[in-house]
Amino acid sequence: MALHRSDTMSDIISLYQEIGGPYTMSDIISLYEEEFNDVETMSERQYSQAKLGEVLAHRSLTLEQVAISFEVDARDFFDARRPAWTWNNLQSLVLTSEFVAPTAGKKLCRLLQDAGKAVLCMPRLRTMCIWNGGKGLAGAFTYRRYLGPMILWRGTWHLELEPGMSKVWERVASEHARFLLSYESQLLQGSINSHGDAIHHLDLPPGVVEPTSLWQIRREGRRA
Repeated sequence: MALHRSDTMSDIISLYQEIGGPYTMSDIISLYEEEFNDVETMSERQYSQAKLGEVLAHRSLTLEQVAISFEVDARDFFDARRPAWTWNNLQSLVLTSEFVAPTAGKKLCRLLQDAGKAVLCMPRLRTMCIWNGGKGLAGAFTYRRYLGPMILWRGTWHLELEPGMSKVWERVASEHARFLLSYESQLLQGSINSHGDAIHHLDLPPGVVEPTSLWQIRREGRRA
């Protein structure tokens, strides 16, 4: 199957559906990234990523699990949400965002508020994680529904829940689990030399990376 610069993500997904095969959304996005990694300007790159987030958000309405790292920003995924959308099947959602950073401030607060609003439209969701990692940086905001609704923050810095964030997530806990929301914050210790180290220390939900791949990523990070 040949891809062209003018093809949209929808075109590419449609082609995969036509030829059949056990292709996942991650496979499709990875191919798209490989084919079009020669984007000439940052503005074009940002537009491409935003469009990718929009397509993923729409396609995820019928999926049970979504785990995409760095290829789509969670900000674009949640910005694409429409009022009438409901993710009736989605049980696990794992995304990355550049706004999960100690300097992001209000941008991170807004992202996590919007994430909570989206989760209100995901009645079967059991786990949601928004994370980021790199050299000297690791942070993960995780919502877990089983064994009582809980938000767990792990990071190289402390995260305080702003009143607006707390209100949205308390509503999620009330409507989806009918229990009070608990919150736990864990400050990470240890050296973070790569996003592989970040994944290791953050103890992310299953599906983010295979154990063998994680070992290789961490090994390469130490050599860099």
